[in-house]
Amino acid sequence: MGSLREDSTRTTYRIRGPVQWNETTPVVVLTDGSSHSAADYFPAAMKELGRATIIGMNSAGNTEGITGFNLGDGTMIRLAVSTMALNDGTLLEDVGVTPDIEVPLGKWGLRQEPYLFDITRVNLMDSTTSTILVLVIIFFSTFVRSALGFGDALIAMPLLAFVVGMQVATPLVAMIGLYFLKEAPESLIKAILGILLVGFSLYNLISPKLPQLKTEKWSYVTGFLAGILGGAYNTNGPPVVVYGMLRKWSPEKFRATLQGYFLPTGAAILIGHGLAGMWTPEVVRLYAYCLPVIVGAVLLGGWVNQKIPKGKFDKIIYGFLVIVGVLLIVK
Repeated sequence: MGSLREDSTRTTYRIRGPVQWNETTPVVVLTDGSSHSAADYFPAAMKELGRATIIGMNSAGNTEGITGFNLGDGTMIRLAVSTMALNDGTLLEDVGVTPDIEVPLGKWGLRQEPYLFDITRVNLMDSTTSTILVLVIIFFSTFVRSALGFGDALIAMPLLAFVVGMQVATPLVAMIGLYFLKEAPESLIKAILGILLVGFSLYNLISPKLPQLKTEKWSYVTGFLAGILGGAYNTNGPPVVVYGMLRKWSPEKFRATLQGYFLPTGAAILIGHGLAGMWTPEVVRLYAYCLPVIVGAVLLGGWVNQKIPKGKFDKIIYGFLVIVGVLLIVK
């Protein structure tokens, strides 16, 4: 069971337990020991902590009818029964698990130091279901990559974001891009990714008659944009694909160039994610499950590549990506 620890400044209590979160969203359960609920402190607390979720308690330690709080991103906060830290530092322990929680005190006009309760963050989608969905998404996206030569990240990233979130999806499938990933709000990342998907897919569906690039000077701009998009969202393909179309590469040169490009850049992005600390145990576990699925998808995609007219298959995929992109924008 966790234990209460007070820091030297007497401004923060921390309950430290055996469970480590991959998430960074702060969650606070508090009461001021009176009849006031935490709803009285929502505006100030949200301004202070950003995406923090505040769950109110009354003075008796009850949840006032709240047994959980939906965060709106596929997760829920539920109260565990229960360790209670009294104002004098006494711990009243029962059962439960305690993630690391840091609670700034005295910032929301509380008359007394708040009580801290054990809480557990649980996924509304159980582990087995989410793992199966990840395997299906990875199989389908790898199949598309094997059949067309590109497009795996464009399909996998938005779908995985719905299932496991961007922080897990990105390292599973350029320092500026990595900074955006770690600092930007997830809703903003999803909206940007959706806009990229819709724009790129509509471009391929409409097929505008654009002039041919005669020189390679635009390759530097293409590489810069691809590096940022690859580091932030694992979608370094669109700038390179558009560049190849404007250079009027033959299908053979197009596929060969893309494969030669994605191998070293993919390895660089992979190393960057590791250095940024995004290779969590959850990512490694899912990756191990995905390996046999990837092999099967590569074999099936190579066979389909020889059987289905590429132009027709492209339109199906890009039409699907438009739908996914719109869903990401409005979500």
